[in-house]
Formats: sequence, structure tokens, C-alpha cells
Amino acid sequence: MTGDFDLDGEARRGGARQIAREPAYSQVSGQVTATGWREFGRSTVFLSAPYLHLEVDRRLALYRHRRKEDFLRFSLGATLRALQWQGWAPQVRVIHERNSSPIEVYGYDRWRG
Repeated sequence: MTGDFDLDGEARRGGARQIAREPAYSQVSGQVTATGWREFGRSTVFLSAPYLHLEVDRRLALYRHRRKEDFLRFSLGATLRALQWQGWAPQVRVIHERNSSPIEVYGYDRWRG
């Protein structure tokens, strides 16, 4: 090992405002995403972590609270080019997502692979 450690990555941010006739459907949202990857021989290991926040202007009459959400996803995976076939390489990935909301139907916590 030479002591070199090449890690590439990027960070992004953004936001949006959507206005509807009914204020309960008007919303503002913002997002921040960090992504990184590193080469290991003929494989690439990657990590992605987006965070999103959403708020609506007013609550729907159906719910007691105004919708406010915080969404966070961690994704860790690898592309295995050593196992490629006709230009296609397999990819393995594990994802954890969590969406927090005062409205139960919008809140969840799940793992995927």
C-alpha cells in the first residue's frame, strides 16, 4: 500500500416551491445530497446520502397536523466489473430509508437490498 487514498465525490443542493390553488397542496422543499465513490481494482464502491425536507402551507382538513417531512436515505453498494458479461456488470446495494412526518401515513422506515 502506497498511502494514496483516492476518493471521489460530489455534493448537491436544491429547492423548489410549488403553488396550488388549495394551500394544503402548496409546498416548499429543499434537498442536500452527498455522494462518494472509490475504485478497488475492477470494482467501484459507492455511498450516497440524500436528505430532503418538505413542508406544505396548510394542513388538509383530513389530518390534525400540517404535513412536514424529513427524508433521509443511505445507499451503499458496489459495481463488480470483474464479473461483467457483454458489457453489463452486476451491482449490489443496500439502502436504508427513513421518512419522518407528523402524519402517520407518510412516515416510514425501511431497508432494501
